[in-house]
Amino acid sequence: MVTSVHQWPGASRAAVLLSLSVLLHAVLLSAMRAELDWPGLTKPRAEATIAVQMLSESAPAPASSPRPSPRRRAVAPPRASPAPALPAAAIARLPIVAMIPDEAPIAEQPLVEPQVAAPIEPAPAAPAVTTNEALPAIAPVKVGRDLVLELGEVGVDRDGLPASARWVYRTIDSRYSAVSGTTTINWRLDAATSAYETQLVTRVFGVPIADITSAGEVKRFGLAPLRYVQKTGARAPVAANFDWMGRQLTFSSRSYQRPLREGIQDRLSFQFQLMALAQRFPQAFREGAALSMGVAGTNDVEPYEFVVVGHEIVTTELGPIDAIKLERPKAVGGADTRIEVWLAPDRRWLPVRLRFTDRRNGVTESTLEAIGDAE
Repeated sequence: MVTSVHQWPGASRAAVLLSLSVLLHAVLLSAMRAELDWPGLTKPRAEATIAVQMLSESAPAPASSPRPSPRRRAVAPPRASPAPALPAAAIARLPIVAMIPDEAPIAEQPLVEPQVAAPIEPAPAAPAVTTNEALPAIAPVKVGRDLVLELGEVGVDRDGLPASARWVYRTIDSRYSAVSGTTTINWRLDAATSAYETQLVTRVFGVPIADITSAGEVKRFGLAPLRYVQKTGARAPVAANFDWMGRQLTFSSRSYQRPLREGIQDRLSFQFQLMALAQRFPQAFREGAALSMGVAGTNDVEPYEFVVVGHEIVTTELGPIDAIKLERPKAVGGADTRIEVWLAPDRRWLPVRLRFTDRRNGVTESTLEAIGDAE
């Protein structure tokens, strides 16, 4: 054994060096393996890789989402590239509401050209005409007779309407109990042309507070007004125009029209229409009977539905006058005016008293005082 050692003097040194080299490599490999297996380095990289893959494959978050998820905020992924544009065929299938947000109009992309690109033709402007549904219903005569139609068959008694007359009434108003006024009605009828004209003027202390005129023709069915003008106080006059050829009723203070039917009167001519009806059909004015007519004011037509109350004695400056009272009751709720008219059969059925009660229960009453020739 000793001989052997002495024959290889460097063998022992080489063995030692070899052992040290192997040991050093083993230490280095162990350190590298430990570094690769360290949790703080490997796991975050894997999580970051997964998070980026999920963001790139998932759809972009909707605009209405108020907050990003905690994981995305913590990881802070890189900015994603914009999503590719949808093909036109897919866009066309999308709902229009989803494509047009309320807060901002689309400025560049006409998305559904066949549906929205063509301009919408505006509807033709409708004439300023309202339908009959907006009109108050004009009820037929409750006794089952259409007096206007019957009057058209027999014609107006032209001798019953004077050629010229002036009626003077004493007028009182419940709002001014200590003051009374004078109402004068002038009437003219041209026998050759059947044209009529009448004017009502109410004065208090000589000052006109109401000036109303009605002009038209007397036809077989009664009075056919052509123009009604009303001026009260300092207000500008307003008018209603009757187009019998076109069968339209228009108003200066309104843009709409109303259909014009035979028998429609204005607020002044209706008194003379009652005279014409009663002269031809006195039996229709018996107690309990009813009759109706449409009456135009300054902005619409309303039904005047009268009920015959019966005989009453009216005290006037001309003495007591036997009259038949007609009443238009106030509608339910007090929306319409209550009208009371006393017609005197012995005086061609002339109205000898008229009383109007408005919706506020204000009363205006006119009683006959004098009869003369028109001024």
